[in-house]
Amino acid sequence: MKTENIFVDYLKSQQKEKLKQVLLKNMIILKKFKPSEKTKKQLNLPDDFEYVITYNPKTKELTCDCPSFVYRRYCHHTKYFESVIKQLEKQNDNTN
Repeated sequence: MKTENIFVDYLKSQQKEKLKQVLLKNMIILKKFKPSEKTKKQLNLPDDFEYVITYNPKTKELTCDCPSFVYRRYCHHTKYFESVIKQLEKQNDNTN
C-alpha cells in the first residue's frame, strides 16, 4: 500500500513536470486519457487523474505518463502514435 502511494505521487509529479515541459519546449499534447477502472483501483488513483501523451516535433520524441512508459520508456499508446506520425510523414513526403 505504501509503495502504491509513492508511485501515485511519482505519477502526479511526472504529470506536472510534463505539463511544464509542454509550455517551455513547445511540445504538443496529442491526447489525454483516463486510466482504466482496474488501474485506478490498483494504484488508488483519483477519479480526475489523466495520462498525457506528448510529442516534441524538434526531437520527434513521444512520451506518455502511463506506468508502462514510466518504467519501460515504451507503451502501446506511444506505439499507436508512432505509426500515425510515420503515416503523416510518408504522406508529406509523397506530396513534396
